[in-house]
Formats: sequence, structure tokens, C-alpha cells
Amino acid sequence: MEEKLKKFVLPSRNNLIIHTNVLEVFSFYRQRSLTDSESGGFLLGYQNLTTNSIIIDDLSVPQKKDFKKPIRFIIRDSGHKKKIQQAQKGGSFFLGTWHTHPQDFVSPSFIDISDWKESIKKEKPAADFMVFVIVGRQEIGVWVGDNEQKKIMRIREKL
Repeated sequence: MEEKLKKFVLPSRNNLIIHTNVLEVFSFYRQRSLTDSESGGFLLGYQNLTTNSIIIDDLSVPQKKDFKKPIRFIIRDSGHKKKIQQAQKGGSFFLGTWHTHPQDFVSPSFIDISDWKESIKKEKPAADFMVFVIVGRQEIGVWVGDNEQKKIMRIREKL
């Protein structure tokens, strides 16, 4: 059976690939109404050393102690870090973060951009770019932070 993936084009012209199992989790947590709380977590995967593609093959999901409101999500539960440690045993590593927005077509908030800029200064992802995903009601928006230049750019799906 052929696996369905979403491919995005990185600034380096390589691919960012999001596996089907990750897309299914995004769909499960999508905010269907304005009163649903935001959800989010860490993105996990690896950079293929042959193709330089970044592969997102796993993620952490909202946990009990996370802060969840209709327009705000903050990772607070240690379960997310435990998920990273577990994933490392299988060859997947921290790549970035994801969260939902109650919008059809997503755009990052001022808080999102501030958090992302802070993340690319402090965090060390296992790839050339840190990945930030916002799951909207009709689209999935993907941004990457360049670890060297510390710039954040939206990337588009490869059709």
C-alpha cells in the first residue's frame, strides 16, 4: 500500500516530508469550533543524510498539565520531553513544534513569531531547519527557522 505524505519545499530546495500518521494526529486535534482549545506538541523525526530531506515521522500530543485555551497553548507537561527521549531510541529527534489555530487559513500570531524566534536562538534541532507547524481548519501552514541565519520563512507544499 502506498503511503500518503505531504511534501514541502525547504529554502535549501530539499524536501520536508510529513508522514501520514502525523497528518492523522493533526486532523484529530484540529479545532473544529471557536470554543475548542488549541492543541500542540513537539515534532519528531530526522534529516536524511543522503537527500538532506527533513522527515517528520512522529510527534508529541497535548498532555494533562499543558495550558490549553481557545487561542493559546503552552507545553508544560514533562510527557513531551519523555516522548523525545523515547523517540531518540528509534532514531527520531526534536525538529520543532506544532499547534492548532481556530482559523481556516492560518497565519502566526505575534506570540507565535516571538516564541519561534526565541526557539531558534535556544534550541538545537536535529536538522538544518527548525520546523513550526500551525494546523488550521482547512490548511496546514509550515514555517522553518534557519538555524544559521536565524530567519523564519513560510514554506509551501510541493504539488
